[in-house]
Amino acid sequence: MGHSARKVKSREAQAPCYAPRMAVLKIARMGHPVLLEHCRPVADPGAPAIRRLVQDMIDTMEDAPGAGLAAPQVHVPLRLFVFRVQPHRSTGAAADAVSAIPW
Repeated sequence: MGHSARKVKSREAQAPCYAPRMAVLKIARMGHPVLLEHCRPVADPGAPAIRRLVQDMIDTMEDAPGAGLAAPQVHVPLRLFVFRVQPHRSTGAAADAVSAIPW
């Protein structure tokens, strides 16, 4: 079979079914209009779409790398942010914890 006739599978199709999906979202730069919008409260923090958004925001924060990320920074006008406390900055038992907080 020639090189051009070979089917190329997507990365997702090649990954085992148990592999978690990682989405790195686009981060708005300072001065972008989305950062000036009024944000809506999170109606249901346990909703599947919000849980997926939180995981995508954590993936984005870790890829950046950063200590925290607000939903408007990833072009989502919701009152939600995630943050990470690094072990060397923590005095409690939950070192290296990631939290998501709607406000």
